[in-house]
Amino acid sequence: MVKGLQILVRNCCDSVIDIAIYGGKLLVLWEKKKPNKWYEKNIWCSVIALERRFGNEVCGIVEWASIVLTVPRSYVFLHCQVDTI
Repeated sequence: MVKGLQILVRNCCDSVIDIAIYGGKLLVLWEKKKPNKWYEKNIWCSVIALERRFGNEVCGIVEWASIVLTVPRSYVFLHCQVDTI
């Protein structure tokens, strides 16, 4: 269990789209249905710094997390590409 990821637990995903390494950190994309709009879903993104602590304990620091896109619920992501600029 990774400690420190409360924002991700509160905004738990319906499904994970992709996980990637981004600048030495963990980048997670997931989708979550909008509770008040049955026809839309939000795409969330977070950047997480991970650090090892005492023994096998891992702590995650959410540096950024936000909705990055709203799409119709019928949309299905087939491919995700992470590029650094």
